[in-house]
Amino acid sequence: SVITCVRNRAGRREENCLRSLLRQTLPRQDYEIIVVDYGSREPEKVEALVKGVDTAIRYLYVDEKGAFNNPRAKNIGLAHARGQKAVFTNFDLVFRENVLEAVWCALAHAPRCFVEIKRFDLPEELIEGHDLIGGCAQAIKLPGVKRNPTASDVQALDSQEMLSLFNGF
Repeated sequence: SVITCVRNRAGRREENCLRSLLRQTLPRQDYEIIVVDYGSREPEKVEALVKGVDTAIRYLYVDEKGAFNNPRAKNIGLAHARGQKAVFTNFDLVFRENVLEAVWCALAHAPRCFVEIKRFDLPEELIEGHDLIGGCAQAIKLPGVKRNPTASDVQALDSQEMLSLFNGF
């Protein structure tokens, strides 16, 4: 299961994220995508974006008016997940085509491991103004793109094994 959490965001970045998750080398029947909308003011916009990308993506709305609570949103997504393994990602990341396959391989060989994926930082105008799908490898070569050695906005784990150790997020 791939779980991403959001609040009040439904633009090109988010569309690129979902589309990149759909274009993985891992067969589509081997994973699901869950979007947890944690209290958006206009949830119909987020749901329209999600369903406009692919109606098979699961959209969960949590009617929460307080502060955005990413760990709680992740736990809600995990509670609804059908997969044995879980990947948590921010809703504005674009993935290379083999990311999920690589994560699944890592977790298959070491089910009690926790995988973090480092990222590249793309300039704001590149992300908001372009369709990055199909060109991720080329996009990281553009001016202003930098490898971020400290940011790890994606985490993956074997949901049954590790969640009991973490006692949730």
